[in-house]
Amino acid sequence: MLLMVASLSYTQNSLTGKITSTNNTPLQNVAVHIIENNAYTETDSNGLYTITNIPKGNITVVVY
Repeated sequence: MLLMVASLSYTQNSLTGKITSTNNTPLQNVAVHIIENNAYTETDSNGLYTITNIPKGNITVVVY
């Protein structure tokens, strides 16, 4: 099971977050994908990720 924590900053239009396991261990190389603009990134060794140029409005985030 994954835990995704994210915050959306409307001033910069970026999505930043941290992916961890159920025991709070950061997960590396987890894919984070925004459907609306096909933006994609992977988490770093600390489970952190940032995606920029997020479209305004509702977005769909897929984590795998």
